[in-house]
Amino acid sequence: MVHEEMEDKQMMEDVQSLKKQLRKNLFKTYQGWMEWVKIKRKLTPKTAVIFLPQDHTKDNYYALLYLDKFLEKHQYENAWILTSDPVVVKVSGLFSENISKVVYISEKAKSNILQFACLYHFDPRFYIASLTVPYGRHADRLIGINQISYAEIFSVGVYQMDKFYQVKGPKYIGNDEEIKKFLNQV
Repeated sequence: MVHEEMEDKQMMEDVQSLKKQLRKNLFKTYQGWMEWVKIKRKLTPKTAVIFLPQDHTKDNYYALLYLDKFLEKHQYENAWILTSDPVVVKVSGLFSENISKVVYISEKAKSNILQFACLYHFDPRFYIASLTVPYGRHADRLIGINQISYAEIFSVGVYQMDKFYQVKGPKYIGNDEEIKKFLNQV
């Protein structure tokens, strides 16, 4: 009898904890929706939105490198980049003239947008440019299988290209060490 009461008490605590987590996630989702609405109002139907959920990663490099091929394949005229990575803000113009805007977002806004994106695919123009985000995406595990490269997984898997195209990275002759490091990571 005492054991059953303890189990019931534990179950009630678990339910309360679950409710609290659900309310928190729902609030973050709502905030992500609000962030998206502010962005969406300024977009044209032919503008893609590339969401870079991580900072200082190869994903950001390949998102920019294959952007023009992606826009061409999906028949977009231009793209907005959403990022919290200050280096992406610096380098994006080196990769494409078709980037109409780079939106620097806070970590909180990034987290909220990602939470909203995990709920459902709310806009066909919105792409999460990552092999490992959101949680549960593990495309990076395919690298090396049958000689598949990081670039190939990214362009075909994330950007949904029909086939893999080899693209050369931009040249940079400036002195900014962050830009040099970003461009030389591959």
